Amino acid sequence: MAGHEVEMLFMCGGLAKNKVYVQMHADATGLPVLVPGEPESVLLGGAVLAATVASVYKDVSEATSHMCGEGTVVLPQLRDKSFHDSKYEVFLKLLTCQKECREIMQEMF
Repeated sequence: MAGHEVEMLFMCGGLAKNKVYVQMHADATGLPVLVPGEPESVLLGGAVLAATVASVYKDVSEATSHMCGEGTVVLPQLRDKSFHDSKYEVFLKLLTCQKECREIMQEMF
């Protein structure tokens, strides 16, 4: 991933209110998911950027630490990891199959 290592997912917006959806993302990725306590975190993100651009804070990190509250961290339940790994393996096989089918059909035109 271009030299980046993902250690945690951040989830906001309407789907972040769905506890099953959040837990499934944690389980499937094996990563903790941070769900902000602010129900309108997308709007707050805009305010953080605006405050930074207006030089109220020196950078986004400082603005975030002053303007944002706490959140909830949802940890992955690793007992389901093998299930999700198998689903991903099936997805990759289906993707390969789709590409092969597309190539076959392209030969028709």
